[in-house]
Formats: sequence, C-alpha cells, structure tokens
Amino acid sequence: KAHHRARAAGMVNAVLRNLSRGRESLTAPKELSLRFSHPQWLVDRYVALLGEEEAEQCLQANNSEAATTIQRNPLRADQQTLESRLAEEVVGGEEMGPAALTKETLMEILEGREKGGEER
Repeated sequence: KAHHRARAAGMVNAVLRNLSRGRESLTAPKELSLRFSHPQWLVDRYVALLGEEEAEQCLQANNSEAATTIQRNPLRADQQTLESRLAEEVVGGEEMGPAALTKETLMEILEGREKGGEER
C-alpha cells in the first residue's frame, strides 16, 4: 500500500512542478467573463464584434429576466377581441399598457381557468 501512495504522491508533485514552471503562460479569467458569468470565448467574440462597452450591455441583457409575451392565435381571436378580453381580465377594464401584462397576472388567469374558472 505504501508503494502505491508513493507513486501517487510522485505524480502529484510532478504535475505541481510542471504547473509552477509554466505559471507565466496561464491566463486568469477576465473581469467581464466573471462579472456576467459568460464563457471567456463568448466575451472575446462580443468584444471583437461590438466593442467593449456594447459587449458589456449585451452580456448584462443576457442575464436579465425575459419579458412575458403573448402570441395570438388568429383562428381563435382577432387583435381587438384579444385586447378587450385581456383588458377586462387583467386590468379590470382600464386602459391596457405594456406594463399591465405581467407574468404574475397571466399566471393568475391561467390558474383560475385550471380551477374551473369560466372561459369566455
């Protein structure tokens, strides 16, 4: 048993010696890659294509929560009908703006329908 440990210890020491010799050639991760949790190759590509400032904005946007969207089925409702139904159900008949449709309000509508709520 002691013989196997000596071999393993020798191998570990050899690896560590090689790493310490080539320490100068090792590159540390760059700041944008760490700050935005993106792989370095992708950060490098964004910077090369967009410049550092715009690449940073792009990386930040990649980390933000996606907006909730609705896709209308034209076979089931036209645009005006959909807007009026959403205005009634989501914002109580008030003028509907982009901020009226949140993930939470849409989930409330869906949960109400699953519990036997009336579908129009």
